[in-house]
Amino acid sequence: MITKLKSTLTRPDSLGGFLFALVLSLLFLHYTFPTGFIAGNSSYWTSQHDDITQYIAGFNAYFSEPWHFPLFKIDAFNYPIGTRSTFVDIIPIYSSMLKLFVPQDFFPFNPFGYWIAFSFMMQAVSAWLIIKSLNITSWITLIALSIFLLLFPALLARLGHISLMSHYLILLSFVLYIRSVQKPYQPLLWTALLVVAFYINIYIFTMSLAIFFTTIATNLKKLELKQNLIQLLLPIFLIAATSYLTIFPLPKSGFAQDFGWGYYSMNLLSPFYGGAFLKIPNAEMPGQYEGFNYLGLGLIALFVYALYLRKKYDTDFFKRHRAMLILLLLFFIYALSYKVYIGTFKVLSFSYPSFMDTLIHQFRASGRFFWPVGYAIAIFSIVMVSRYAPDKKVPILLVAVLLQIVDLKERHILFTNTANRKTTDIIDLQNWKNRLGDEVKHIYFYPKFRCSKLPPHDTILPTMLYASQNKITLNTGYIARYQPDCNDVLSEIKTSDFNNSAYLFAKGEYTEEEIKNFFKNEQTITCSTLDVVTVCKKINPEKIQ
Repeated sequence: MITKLKSTLTRPDSLGGFLFALVLSLLFLHYTFPTGFIAGNSSYWTSQHDDITQYIAGFNAYFSEPWHFPLFKIDAFNYPIGTRSTFVDIIPIYSSMLKLFVPQDFFPFNPFGYWIAFSFMMQAVSAWLIIKSLNITSWITLIALSIFLLLFPALLARLGHISLMSHYLILLSFVLYIRSVQKPYQPLLWTALLVVAFYINIYIFTMSLAIFFTTIATNLKKLELKQNLIQLLLPIFLIAATSYLTIFPLPKSGFAQDFGWGYYSMNLLSPFYGGAFLKIPNAEMPGQYEGFNYLGLGLIALFVYALYLRKKYDTDFFKRHRAMLILLLLFFIYALSYKVYIGTFKVLSFSYPSFMDTLIHQFRASGRFFWPVGYAIAIFSIVMVSRYAPDKKVPILLVAVLLQIVDLKERHILFTNTANRKTTDIIDLQNWKNRLGDEVKHIYFYPKFRCSKLPPHDTILPTMLYASQNKITLNTGYIARYQPDCNDVLSEIKTSDFNNSAYLFAKGEYTEEEIKNFFKNEQTITCSTLDVVTVCKKINPEKIQ
């Protein structure tokens, strides 16, 4: 028994490898993040005008409300119609679990530091699962793959977009693809993975779903389609069924098609710039930061050598993985969008078929779709060297890892500096509390989200944060895929309850005369400035006395 335990602890594809991956990820977290970041209370999280403000406000609004139907409904924003947790990007499945199990005494709090920590830990665990699935018993392979995945540049560039940091879902999809050699289809594992991914992030879910169908296509000859059709479609059935409990029916408000298709794309130079050694001036167009997909000099060099090994020792590799290679090529093409640039030079422009319009508008940040390609290159390169250069793999992988670490040092420093950033308050939350008072239960903010040409980050986002922390409803919100009625200001104010409402107007959007006209028949309403807004509310007779 002792011998068996010793073998388990010393094998990289067994418990020892799993523990190593965990420890390595914990060391990375300790070295990278400041005190309080993972707990959600460091200075990074105090921002009042970034995407994280939307997430924290959205989570606390959802957490503090009683359960509704559908289960992901939030009444507090876009009041009285409401919205869904999906549209404030609070990782619905994670937030619902916290709402179910965490006591209300914790309100308000921020759980997203723990999600980031979990995502990085799963990067290393995924490396262990990959080598385990490939039956590779090499410590240097596990070490190299873990470091490459932890330092994956496209992941380091995502801090601030919490759900999009769940790259491990892509890696787990590759794990199931690799395992399909032994078991063509594992319905329970695929179903669990795809359902979870669907309720984390729609971009990553779509990537995983495409890998799922590619796995099926690769193993068509082994699968008995007629006998296993229900099992094959189980993930789709379950997602469709649960969505009518969690998301649908959607709120009856306007649906907005967001800007970005062709703007948030990937540049042809993207895989080759972004490190310490190779500097390329004018390497991208505006908006193509969303398509940041640098591979790292260590991985680029390793990939070139791996292609040589493939050609020499594994000539039918491309044949075995034809479907996957086609998928990766399609991901690459979609990442480029319809305007293909190399640096600032447009190579070509073409049109996508009209039947893809829905897909295009849903996944407007097309540059993100290179992520699976980058991960596939990392897995392929390290595995090829491990299998076909056994006598040289230790020095080759060590050099590649060291080169990758040195080349990405600036990226890691940038990531660490961002995590350590100090923020400046836009509004004084306590002053707002004093001015609005406990009697205010509803805030009406104008102009609503998408109704102004000015950016909403300095006005609507801090207002959302204040409303969520004080359990106050808000008639708008920084909400995805949502288009409000921009001409209902007067009618909405008239039908509201002046006794428990406050009316906020963003500075520079309305003149004093325009604001007065909204309340011309209400003599008890007074208006005054407060930070970035003008606040109008009913006079409290007790305060007058």
